Amino acid sequence: MRSLTLCLLAGLGLVAVDAPAASAFEIFGWKFFEGDDSVAAVTDPVRYALTFDGGSDKDLTATLEDASALAREKADPVNGDLGLVIKARDDRERLLAALYENARYGAVVTITVDGTPIDELPPVPEFSRDRPVPVSVSVEPGPVFTIGSVSLTGDATKFDPSDYDLDIGAQANSTLVISAAGKMVEDLEKEGRPLARLTERGLTADHKKSTVDIRIGAEGGPVAEVGAVTVTGSKTVDPEFVETWSRLDQNRRYSPEEIKDANERLRKLGVFSSINIVKSDRLDDQGRIPLAIEVSDGKQRYFGLGAQFSSLDGFGLQGYWGHRNLFGGAESLKLTGSISRLGEEWDYRKLDYLASAEFSKPGIFDAYSTLNVSVIAQQVNPETYRSTSFTKLANIGYELTAQDTITGGFDLTWNETDDFRGVSQFLTFSLPVTWNRRCQRRQARSEGRLPSAPHRHSELRDLSRQFIPDD
Repeated sequence: MRSLTLCLLAGLGLVAVDAPAASAFEIFGWKFFEGDDSVAAVTDPVRYALTFDGGSDKDLTATLEDASALAREKADPVNGDLGLVIKARDDRERLLAALYENARYGAVVTITVDGTPIDELPPVPEFSRDRPVPVSVSVEPGPVFTIGSVSLTGDATKFDPSDYDLDIGAQANSTLVISAAGKMVEDLEKEGRPLARLTERGLTADHKKSTVDIRIGAEGGPVAEVGAVTVTGSKTVDPEFVETWSRLDQNRRYSPEEIKDANERLRKLGVFSSINIVKSDRLDDQGRIPLAIEVSDGKQRYFGLGAQFSSLDGFGLQGYWGHRNLFGGAESLKLTGSISRLGEEWDYRKLDYLASAEFSKPGIFDAYSTLNVSVIAQQVNPETYRSTSFTKLANIGYELTAQDTITGGFDLTWNETDDFRGVSQFLTFSLPVTWNRRCQRRQARSEGRLPSAPHRHSELRDLSRQFIPDD
């Protein structure tokens, strides 16, 4: 009996379970006892006391403290003495990257652990555990460097450096160089060159003049058309439909913009948890670029329940159920129902009802058309009248361009109203046509995109390795 009680209490989440013995499980989408597998357990905790000196510039100091893992995580213990040293060495790389972001190429970063510079520590250090290990970070930012010259090589010579904010005398932030180089490759790809790549990206500093010379080289490669398009990853969605809906047609000139549009169209279907369109690293025998659409299925069934109470209208219940991939072609179906005035009225004929079914079929005729059908039944019973209606709507939306969509169909509604004038019935029919234009704000050319955070510091470090001081 005791074991049965414990099992019941554990099932209700009322019994505490030791963390090592717990395992994650899921009920109705809620996850219990789920740990973060990416965080390793600290088996040999070492605490440290940090002294951080980022110089006289308060804004720069705040930026450096934000980049420093030692500063951000100073309240958390490190795993072992060697772990503390590794963290300090990695921090020097992070701080240098942050300094280069702010054009401080003459900066000096000094980090000591227990009074010893990190480069002078033994391979297997040992620190006293009587107190937190003292760690000191000292930064001499040095002057702000400006752009002294810009050298473009290869296919990048066709570009004007000023179009990429590489103006002589401008502050030479390393992020500016990364952004400009990436934007040049993007512009080469926009010419239909899928194999465009960087061949050179580096800086040379003149510490006497506090300037840097920038070198960027790029190779465009041949103009190519789209080759074979393959679809992988989905177990429930028809690959042929995915290929058709992407509109990545073979024998059409390669365009990175069309790949972005295809990704967005597939995302809007709502059936995939992830979408990645990858180009091959080489052309096929016919000089075309093969593309691969890699997708992962998302949750395709969903439901919801709700309740409400009002002192005027009594209780109400609502619910819905939906499917985003009914027949394997991203067809969506949503059923909705609600009832209200429960408690205020017990005669079912005087309650308020709503029931609806919505169906959508993308690609009904081709990759540009979508069929939408809705059926709605409703009854409302205010104090002065009762109204019952039945509505059927059907239309087809056709995408004329990336911005323009035209929708046409019919709307058929039957309505019966019972009020002080008696019972009245109406049947209305309409043929609505709508035209929708989506406006997009274009970003200025100078707003080159930077890599996402995990890759950004990697690129900054790569750039810093190419950074050659000129004494």
